[in-house]
Amino acid sequence: MAEQDFKGLIQVYTGDGKGKTTAALGQAVRACGQGLRVIFIQFLKGQEGGEHLFAEKLKQQTDCRGRGGGLAMTDKREPAGDEAILPQTQKRHCEEPAGDEAILPQTQKRHCGEPAGDEAILPFEMIKFGQGDLFKKSEQELLQETMQAYEFAQKALVSGKYDMVILDEIFIAHWRSLLSLQQILDLMQKKPGQVELVMTGRKAPQEVVKLADLVTEMLSIKHPFTEGIQQRKGIEY
Repeated sequence: MAEQDFKGLIQVYTGDGKGKTTAALGQAVRACGQGLRVIFIQFLKGQEGGEHLFAEKLKQQTDCRGRGGGLAMTDKREPAGDEAILPQTQKRHCEEPAGDEAILPQTQKRHCGEPAGDEAILPFEMIKFGQGDLFKKSEQELLQETMQAYEFAQKALVSGKYDMVILDEIFIAHWRSLLSLQQILDLMQKKPGQVELVMTGRKAPQEVVKLADLVTEMLSIKHPFTEGIQQRKGIEY
């Protein structure tokens, strides 16, 4: 949990170069290492990436439930052999609904037992709305998934349960006219003072750039794609 005098800012990672989601994931790891509670919400990410597979591999000490395309990480009942890699303060048993369950959509429900309430939240959670090939989906399907992610993000941001909220690829949702500029600005304006908000995606609107505290533009100088090298497992996904 962040200290009481922690001042949450707004970070933006944009541009055409590689590294926006990667930077946000690195920020999440750093925050978790310092005891902050992080939720990573992905917009328009149908393809399963290495970050999701990593969460899946943590099942020996973490129960990663992927319902309706989402991943929520909660401890198993029995300790795993390598459970020591989790902070001691985060050990918990999961079986019954947790106190924070209300902020998850019906298809994303977690089952967490004692302790309930804030203690039931692990320092890092990842939620991905949508599965499959995005290019094969109708605009209506994409709009529905985007609105599910947005509504969930609204609740998570003001729930008091997270110190850092990461909205991955939210600017692509805006660029594709699935989210309005005003909807993004509303999130920025409603952000509680002690919550760090991180947003990623190409084509961040200038209005967002103006209001953000930190803006990094990833500039593509060279990329292996131009040499005909396709996506590599573990690097691009």
